[in-house]
Amino acid sequence: MVLCLVVERGICDFYSIFLNRLVKPSRKGTD
Repeated sequence: MVLCLVVERGICDFYSIFLNRLVKPSRKGTD
């Protein structure tokens, strides 16, 4: 989350979406 403070917001959002894509797919199947 420190990256969010260092890099631009655009990259922060992209990084957040990237992590969500790795975590959510596993739960989306059961959900």
